[in-house]
Amino acid sequence: MDFAFTDEQKSRIQSAEQFAGLTLQHTVGFSRERWKQAAMQGLTALPVSETLSGSGCSVLDTALVFEALGRKSNDSGFVFSLGAHLFAGVIPVMLGGNEAQQNYWLPRIAAGSCLVANAMTESSGGSDAFSMRTTAVKNGTDYLINGTKQFCTNAPEADVFVVYALTDPAKGFFG
Repeated sequence: MDFAFTDEQKSRIQSAEQFAGLTLQHTVGFSRERWKQAAMQGLTALPVSETLSGSGCSVLDTALVFEALGRKSNDSGFVFSLGAHLFAGVIPVMLGGNEAQQNYWLPRIAAGSCLVANAMTESSGGSDAFSMRTTAVKNGTDYLINGTKQFCTNAPEADVFVVYALTDPAKGFFG
């Protein structure tokens, strides 16, 4: 088995390192301009399929890009924000959203015009999904969310929130 990186992976790693080294220097506060620059590099939608305007990266390629960003960036806050956007926001939309939601949100996310926040943390159990108390109760074609969230990563700048909730508390985290 060959574990060497492909030329495409090497190029993507080099591009991420270059972007991080030149653009992701420590600053105070969040910058929408830098967010748009990251989007232009394809970073805001790494795992999103190309048919929905994403980069179409595999799990491995996404991890390699994040490793490169972490290695070369002086702004770990921005990298953390991007990670929360992708891993706790975009991936759930890709895996759990219906086709209409995916078609509406993912191209906007890929373009960098939509920043995702994740709302998981609760005062009673922190970010432990197995301790989550917030519920989502079916109400016709919609859901009524009951609960309180705190410490939502990206919240001050977010355009959309992915809220984690139990649909069947008897099943615990898997409900």
